[in-house]
Amino acid sequence: MFCQYCGSQNPDGVGFCSNCGAALTPSANPAAAPVYTQPPMQQGAPVSTLPPVTPLAPVTMIPQQKRNYLCNVGFFCALLSWPLMGIPAIPALIISIMGLISSQKNNERGRGFAIAGIIISLVFIITGIVAAVVAIINNNIE
Repeated sequence: MFCQYCGSQNPDGVGFCSNCGAALTPSANPAAAPVYTQPPMQQGAPVSTLPPVTPLAPVTMIPQQKRNYLCNVGFFCALLSWPLMGIPAIPALIISIMGLISSQKNNERGRGFAIAGIIISLVFIITGIVAAVVAIINNNIE
């Protein structure tokens, strides 16, 4: 028995096509050529039955904020305080404070680097002061 929709050969007595799953109806002549119920395609007809694609709205770009480079310089100077034994800590503190003030005034990015630079450089400055005080106390005791 031939499927009326896809034309594939199926065993007699089955209710559905093994190829497309359509319901099969028994015909008077089982060896007859398949009969298609789908209308033939017309010249120039669209091949796809998908809905037409609608164009998307134009994308508007969000302007990026400028980056304040004083914030980055202050942060990296503060990081250099570790291998250089705290020597650039005071300039790093000053540069980071200048970067923080400038970035807030001009609404620029980099405030996190400035705050981190301030914290790191303050840690090294306080550590240096404590170490100096402890050394002075130890020299006076002996």
